[in-house]
Formats: sequence, structure tokens, C-alpha cells
Amino acid sequence: MAEATTSKWDSHLRMMLRGAVGGLFAGVIFGMFQMWYLADAGMPANTIIRMIATIVQPDEYFAAGTTSLPIGWAVHRRPPGDPVLQGGEEWRFVSPAR
Repeated sequence: MAEATTSKWDSHLRMMLRGAVGGLFAGVIFGMFQMWYLADAGMPANTIIRMIATIVQPDEYFAAGTTSLPIGWAVHRRPPGDPVLQGGEEWRFVSPAR
């Protein structure tokens, strides 16, 4: 009995590349719809990143419009599995700003 040949998509590297490209594509589509929704609601497109920043900054900063975009991006793009930055919403319970 002959062994089955592997297809070109069986390579782990190719599967990771497909997943990365698919994730980027889905993220861009999600971001476009999110910005469209916020613009339609009369809000700035960066509102969602400012909301994410309130995970580590007080809610009053968001109400005053002084949340930090770099902090919002850093929280959003945290390294996966980082024991210090585990999760996202969990930060609300350990943040010194609270």
C-alpha cells in the first residue's frame, strides 16, 4: 500500500501563515465596521481604543476625553500568555488607578 502524499497546506509553517493572514484580514474588516459604527453614531473612530485604555486608567479619564491612545494600544496588543497582563478585564481588579 502506497503512502498518501501530503498536500502543500500540510506544512505547519503554511498553516501558521494562513492563520496570520486570515486573522489580519478579519481584524481589518472588524476595525472598518467598528469605525463605521462609531462614525455613524457621531463619535471619533478612536473611541474604542480609548475605551480599552480605561482598563488601566480611571473611567473619569474617558469621560474627560484624556485617555491615552498609546496605553489603549498597549493593552489591546498585550503579549498573549503574559502572566502579568493576563486577560484584559482582569486588570480592572488589580489596577492601581482604581
